[in-house]
Amino acid sequence: MPLVEVQRRMGPVVEEWDDTLMVEGSDRWCFDTSAWANGWEVEQNLEARLVEIFVNTAKQGE
Repeated sequence: MPLVEVQRRMGPVVEEWDDTLMVEGSDRWCFDTSAWANGWEVEQNLEARLVEIFVNTAKQGE
């Protein structure tokens, strides 16, 4: 699924300080995409496709 579809279905995609991609406001999972070819901003690479999803089952601070 491309980032544009993730944003359409789930909300804005943001990049955290450590290059982690996530849907804004979701702290339990993040994802990685195919290579970005159009710069360093999410909005420049909306055609990049999800390739991995990471799930954190621990609450932050635990």
